[in-house]
Parts: sequence; structure tokens; C-alpha cells
Amino acid sequence: MGNDRPPPVYDAVVVGGSLAGAATAIHLAGAGRSVVLLERSRAFKRKTCGEGLFPQGARELERLGLLSAARERSVPLRGVRFHAGKAIAAAAMGGGGGIGLRREWLDPLLLARAEAAGVEVRRGVTVRGLPRDGPRLRGVSTGQGDVLARVVIGADGLNSRVRRLAGLDGKRRGSRYGISAHVRVHGDLQPFVEIYFERGYELYITPVGEAEANVALLLRKPAMHHFAGGLRARFELVLRAHAALRDGFELLDEPLAAGPFAASCTRPWRANLLLVGDAAGFFDGISGEGMSVALVSARACAEAADRYLDEGNYQPFREYAKRRAALVRNSNLLARVSLALGARPGLARVAVRNLQRKPQTFEKLVAISSGEANLRAVRPRDLLALATGI
Repeated sequence: MGNDRPPPVYDAVVVGGSLAGAATAIHLAGAGRSVVLLERSRAFKRKTCGEGLFPQGARELERLGLLSAARERSVPLRGVRFHAGKAIAAAAMGGGGGIGLRREWLDPLLLARAEAAGVEVRRGVTVRGLPRDGPRLRGVSTGQGDVLARVVIGADGLNSRVRRLAGLDGKRRGSRYGISAHVRVHGDLQPFVEIYFERGYELYITPVGEAEANVALLLRKPAMHHFAGGLRARFELVLRAHAALRDGFELLDEPLAAGPFAASCTRPWRANLLLVGDAAGFFDGISGEGMSVALVSARACAEAADRYLDEGNYQPFREYAKRRAALVRNSNLLARVSLALGARPGLARVAVRNLQRKPQTFEKLVAISSGEANLRAVRPRDLLALATGI
């Protein structure tokens, strides 16, 4: 009869154990909530990610008590540089700068912190359904049975199953893809996120260690076809032909591809379900702000869930949706500018040359993207400087 006890009902079940999921779970556990975290993979895997953490992301790691540990395995980032032809524009990051570090080290750091905070972590668990009790969810269904919870949080990434099961998938999907790998460079690495606008693709280089960088190609679907059946060989061929790596490099791991993006979400909540991180929508990887946005939005998500558990109404979720929209709108500004330039190489050369003449305009764009300023900081004269250099 001892086996007939009903299953526990948690305050929250978090689906996905990467940055957004682990950080949300840590914050909820810190608020005294009972939390179970379900992660599909049994072992940590590399992800297609720029691996640059901007100032607001570094501050979130500090709130989680992890910044000192992260700095031990990272390198500082001082700014962003745009390259188009011979034109180079540089903008410093405010707020003490950012850091570059590998996700395959950062993800387990957060998950270990979640376990230490009292989160019950279950690995190798795949969510198969969202059982309902009227309009609200009772929790999630898995291959090992139902997990009951008062709040369900989907943090399962770009191709979120929770988002799809909840009917929150947006109708439109983009045509952009990313390919990334780590390299050991034979030349010098500067403490900048380097973005090169080339015909048909953007090259993205982020230092993540001594003489090590994350190198990513961001490109559209037609160009992605060239990599079919020979991802590593084609990726390495593109890199070896690029002037940024003319001193040579050693490929340290297999290139990974992700996409398509953008991935849209109709809204980041429904009934007692919240979405966070890329599960709540992802625009584009070109700005390098994905990790920071995931960490900042995780705290906002946890605060909304905590209030809902106390108040029992959906107002905290509505406020979370507004907060997240404002955060994403700001962080995507640099990405939208970059995408416009990447689609038109001639315009990119003109605009980067203009930003070179007016670095204060570029610094405003980076400050908005990295959470150090908001959109009101952009004035008409800044747009004029971007277009004309005046």
C-alpha cells in the first residue's frame, strides 16, 4: 500500500535544462518554490551559439552567484566590430564589458547550481503531452509518466515541443541558418566580437579562450544548400579563404548547424504555461545577444510564475509578456541593422564606413542591444549618421 501514494504536485515543472530553463529554475527555487526540471538529453551537448555574453548577461550570472566561476573559464569582451570591405567600425561595450565562454561549460555550471539550490533535475526525460484540467494544465506527460505541477515552463529551445503542443507556434518561419565550430587561431585574437559582412553570408568570430574562438557563419537557405552532404569540408573551405583567418587555424570540433530562424511565437504564455528563452521566439543570432536575453528573461519568467502561484491570476503573465517584448525589441536592434547590411553588401560598406566616422552612433546601437540603454537613446541624427556619415 505504500506504493499507492499520489504523485507529488510541484509548484513548477521546467522543460529544458539549458541557460533559460536552469536559470528560471534557480530563481524559483530561491523564492522557496518546489521545482522539477526535465531535460531530454542525458549528457551535455554543444550548441550552435555565438557564445558571447554581453554586460546584462554577465550581471545575471552575478545574481546567480556564478560570475566568478564563469570568469575563470572565459575571456573578456570589450566591444563589437563591424567589417565590410576595407571599412571597420568599432564600438565599446559599457557596463564593464562582456565575456566569451563555451556553452558546453556554462550549461553544466548552471544546472549544477540549480541542483544545489534544491531543484530536482531529471535527465533523459522527453515531454510527450500537456494534460489538461479544464483550461489549465495539470503538468506534463512524459515517457516515464505524468509530472504534475501548478505552473508549466517551456524552455526547450528554438524548435520547442512545448510551444508546439500548446498551440503557440507562430505561422511564419524564417530562412536563416547558422553553422558554428571552435577553432584555435594562429594569429592574435582581440577582445571584440567581430562581424564580417560578405556576399551571401556573415562571418562571426567570438573569442572564448586563449587563442580559441567560436566561429559562426550566418546565411540564408539558398547558400545553406552548398553545405549539404559536406558540412565540415565546406565550412573549413570558407574559413580558410577568409582574410580574417589568413594566419591559419585548427578546427577543434565538428561544425554544427541550426535553423531555420527566425522562429516566432504567438505569445509567451497560455493559461498556467509560460515560455522562456528561444522557446518564446528567436530572431537571429547575428547580434550575439541570445545568451544574455535568455538569462534576463529567465529572471522575469520566474518572478511572474512566483507571483502567479501567490495570486492565482494571469496578470503577472501579461506583465511578463510586456517585459519580454521590450527586452527582445531592444536586443534585436543591432541584429536588425546587421541583417539589413548583410543583405546588401554595397550598403554595408557605406554604412560601416559611416559608423567608422561616427563611433558614438555605433556605441548607442551596441548599448541598446546589450541592455545599457533603450530605444529612446536613438535620435534622428543617429539615423542620419548611419545613412550618410554626417
